[in-house]
Amino acid sequence: MDDLRWFKAVLQRPDHFSSIPIAEFSDLVEPDIEVYMDASGDGFCVLEFLRKLFLRQRFSEVEVASVPINIRELRSAVLAVLHWGPMWVRAAHEWANRRSSRHPTAQLYNRLLSLAEFQYNLTCSASHIPENLNVMVDAGSRAWVETASMTLKWSKLSASWMQVIIDPKFENLSTLWDRCCMATPWQALPLPNIDNTGINGALSHG
Repeated sequence: MDDLRWFKAVLQRPDHFSSIPIAEFSDLVEPDIEVYMDASGDGFCVLEFLRKLFLRQRFSEVEVASVPINIRELRSAVLAVLHWGPMWVRAAHEWANRRSSRHPTAQLYNRLLSLAEFQYNLTCSASHIPENLNVMVDAGSRAWVETASMTLKWSKLSASWMQVIIDPKFENLSTLWDRCCMATPWQALPLPNIDNTGINGALSHG
């Protein structure tokens, strides 16, 4: 049923159907924007290098116990597109891939990610970066305790970056999807508050 709702949401924007580049189907698109992300047992971090912005969120004990790490990582990809998608219009970026899953939460996240791609004319893909080459975002996903060595590393690396506060509209992605599928749905995903930036990375701990 949710898949049918996804098609309904897509069909409400017929103007976008003719703007899908053929190159996307042959895997020829080079990313215009690279977004680095990591999810750990503590939280997630996403870095937008072009504008030196980051998203961070600490996982609750319930999330850690009940939601697999790959799905928590997918959540970070969805939140990145929801917050920065309007700035990335018609861009191809490299970071989120697996779209096939039997897990209902992953399916929900994939639908939202696809809607955002469609709305903002984006294409997302992914490649793995080893932890030793992904130092900053790895530290950002783990630096939640002020005395931890990761916090010191994160503070040094991100001192010149600005934190983007997660928009309340996107806190509950299940509610967001339901709102897109109501009898009188939103005609488009809501736009984020792009002025909602917080402190720099050196001062952010949660």
